[in-house]
Amino acid sequence: HPNLFDVNDIGKSFQFQVFNVCGNSCWGMVSIEDKLPPELTCRHDSLRCKASLLPEDRGFPFPPTAFIAEKISDKKYRVSNWDACTDVELSYDDSLAQFSCDEEFTKVLYRRWYAVDASGNYAICYDTFSVYRPDIELDVMFPPSYDGFDEPPFYCLDLSGYPTPDLTGIPIMASCMTLQATYTDTRINVCGASYKILRKWTILDWCSSDILERYQVIKVVDDRPPVVDCPDDFTVSTDVYTCTGSTFVPEPTVTEECSSWDYEVFYKPYEPNTQPSIGGAAAAVRYPNGRYYLTDLPLGMTWVFYRLTDACGNYIVCNTTVEVLDAIPPVPICDEHTVVSLTLDGTGKIFAETFTDLSYDNCGIDYFEVRRMDSACINPTVDFGPYVLFCCEDIGESHMVEFRVWDLASNSNTCMVEVDVQDKIPPTVVCPPNITVSCRFDFFFDELDIFGSVVTDVNDRDSIVVDELYYRDGFAGFDGYAIDACSMTVMEDDSIDLKCGQGTIMRTFTAVDPFNNRKSCTQTIYLEDPMPFNYTGLDISFPNDTTINGCI
Repeated sequence: HPNLFDVNDIGKSFQFQVFNVCGNSCWGMVSIEDKLPPELTCRHDSLRCKASLLPEDRGFPFPPTAFIAEKISDKKYRVSNWDACTDVELSYDDSLAQFSCDEEFTKVLYRRWYAVDASGNYAICYDTFSVYRPDIELDVMFPPSYDGFDEPPFYCLDLSGYPTPDLTGIPIMASCMTLQATYTDTRINVCGASYKILRKWTILDWCSSDILERYQVIKVVDDRPPVVDCPDDFTVSTDVYTCTGSTFVPEPTVTEECSSWDYEVFYKPYEPNTQPSIGGAAAAVRYPNGRYYLTDLPLGMTWVFYRLTDACGNYIVCNTTVEVLDAIPPVPICDEHTVVSLTLDGTGKIFAETFTDLSYDNCGIDYFEVRRMDSACINPTVDFGPYVLFCCEDIGESHMVEFRVWDLASNSNTCMVEVDVQDKIPPTVVCPPNITVSCRFDFFFDELDIFGSVVTDVNDRDSIVVDELYYRDGFAGFDGYAIDACSMTVMEDDSIDLKCGQGTIMRTFTAVDPFNNRKSCTQTIYLEDPMPFNYTGLDISFPNDTTINGCI
């Protein structure tokens, strides 16, 4: 072991040997101990009464190089870098001597310091602090004003109640025992929840009866706009008779505000790819119940702006969007009763537009469609389409038709129409050709079909063969025919005008349908004498003249 011992050797014993110059030696034992107590440095000061007497303010009795490593309790500390060997436990206790109003000092504080190291070495010393009698002008520290100069004012929502001195501070008089403080408040309302408090502090020195007054200004301000939840985007329908919308707007929800507030509503058309701005927006109408009403909103999107202003003039603008949709169905106006006449092929189409009697929609009609409520024809139109089809089977009965109107927003509405089906087109009748025969032609008046007939199917027409010199090979033409879209009856009426076997036979054919639509044609049969009598003598042979002489 080297001959120099340190703190690590405390409590240990060592054997040693001593030699002289002649070489003689002896043996012994040495024990290493710490016998030096900590060194304390106490002070004696005279202080004003406002001065703090805490050790942290008045100082500790150890050298500047030492420091408090731990505060063990209210009056006990562990100090490092003080004793050469170990940390030191430092503690104190106070005793106070107070004096009357006539003395220079109001009190004297005696502070006894006790320091002990780990080896039990200890030291004691005393601080003495003499406290002068208070000077009301020098020993009072007033709390700051909360007016935006000393300290920021209070925001109204940051206060849970009235700003009492527990929050705003009281005059600091420390150990000035003869001074007492009281206060009175004067409240000045500014706007809404904003107000000022003039807090007058009064300090009394009951030894000298001196009085000191100071004002503390406390401001409680509402300098922030309301915190608002703007309504969500919403939709409304157009009005019944116009292609614009009208609606009460939902009210905004204020989540944070300490003053009363009100709001205004503005609106303007939505502009895509543009940030909403209240500039140029129109003001909404406010009803007596406080609600705002928007009118003449066009189809599509409209910006709605809410401007909320509190009683102190702080305001905020938020916006939402209202979308106007056409949810109003069209108003179909039907012709209550419709009559359709069939055309030549026995059918009749009624297009959907036929059934409207000035049907209308607030935003415009897109198209019409129609369907039959029953089916009688070969190709029934019982599903909605652009037209309905009627046929001969429908004649004579009323049929219900459903007429539907669609608007531009795909809303629809229907009404019912009664349709009567009629056949107003008369049949078509073509007579056999006129025929000329000899008066010697052999026929019977009740069998005139030899001269052709009128058939009701064109495919049934036959050739008319008359064995007469008037016709080559006897071919006189074809039968006549009668056609109608639905059904008909063919009647024949003959008129005979003959003299001496010559003249005409008029055959009138009349086609009549069930609605008494009729059409007639006439075939004329001419009966002629191919070699008529020539009274000029060509056909008579007279005897020659004869002369007789004598008496007859």
